[in-house]
Amino acid sequence: MSFWDRLNIIKSSLGELLNSNGEDVFSLYSSYGLIKLKQSYQQIVNEINNSLGELLKNNYSNDYIRCLSVMIEIVTFQTQRFVPINLDVMKEEVSGGFSLILQCEYIVENVKDFDLKQQMYAKLSKYYYWICEQDKAVDYISKALEIVKEKGNISLIEEYTSTLKQITEKTDPYSVGFVR
Repeated sequence: MSFWDRLNIIKSSLGELLNSNGEDVFSLYSSYGLIKLKQSYQQIVNEINNSLGELLKNNYSNDYIRCLSVMIEIVTFQTQRFVPINLDVMKEEVSGGFSLILQCEYIVENVKDFDLKQQMYAKLSKYYYWICEQDKAVDYISKALEIVKEKGNISLIEEYTSTLKQITEKTDPYSVGFVR
């Protein structure tokens, strides 16, 4: 099965998950709805893992790295949106995505493509910021900033400098007054 076939399966699964046979979000809180939601989520995770495995198996390492950075972005988005509602979500997201994050941290140190490397550093920085690990967030955005300065990418220099300033000035992303 090709990468695009797997991507279409994932899109279809996500569509089914979001539609949920006409059920609204609040009805999903029932036991049956939660079980069904969890099963759909696990199916999507399995399909993503299979697709990532196919990329590696077929020597599409750059595409694999790009996909990992998207996965970090998804985990970060879930965390930043649901933690204000329930702080236990952060613990769950951190423990659930831990192997993915460790994998990304290992890979980013071995990536030769500087664009991919700085992109991964920036994504890891945002992830660590939203799980309130400021030191790692600062470290990763600083590494991304160093790469874009070497390459002379003015727009990313400004963006990453702004992100670094935000991280150091607003250490708690969930405190009142922060505009997302």
